[in-house]
Amino acid sequence: MKKYLLAVCLLVPSLAYPLEGVGVGGQFGYVGLTNSTYPGALGFGGEITFRTNPVLDIALRSQWSQHAGTPAMSIWANTISADLMIGRFNDFDVFLGGGPGFYQFAGAGTNGRFGLHGEIYSDLNVGDSLKLGLGWRFHGIFSPAGGESSFWTVMARVSFFFGIDP
Repeated sequence: MKKYLLAVCLLVPSLAYPLEGVGVGGQFGYVGLTNSTYPGALGFGGEITFRTNPVLDIALRSQWSQHAGTPAMSIWANTISADLMIGRFNDFDVFLGGGPGFYQFAGAGTNGRFGLHGEIYSDLNVGDSLKLGLGWRFHGIFSPAGGESSFWTVMARVSFFFGIDP
C-alpha cells in the first residue's frame, strides 16, 4: 500500500501540468551484485515514462534477472524515478535521476526490500518518436540479508515516445 501511495504522491503533482508526452520502452543488459555470493546475470525489463516538461521525466520501471547459485536467486526491481535532463548534444539527451525502489529477492532468504536508486543514461533520438539509449543504474538496498545485496545495472534501452498536443 505504501508504494502505491508514494507513486500517487510523485505522479499527481506532475500530472497537474499538461503532459508533453508518454514513452513506452524496454531494456536489456547486465545486472551485477555488489556484495553477494551470487554471480552477475543478464536482465530485462520495461518502462513507462511521463514527460512533464522539457527537462523532467517521471518513469515507472520494472526489471527482472535470474542469478545462478544454490539456490538460484531472481531479482525483481520496481522503481519510480524523477529523471532530469542535464544536457542535449545534437541528437543525444543525457539524464540524471533517482528515486525509491521496491525489490523482490526470490530464493535468497526474504521476499521484499526497499531501497533507493540513482542513474545516468543517454538517449539517441532517432526520428520523432524512437529513442535508443544506454544507462547505468545503482540500486542501494536497505538492510539486505542472506544472499541479497545492492546491485548495479548497465542496460541498453529502446523506447517509443508519443507526444501529446495541448
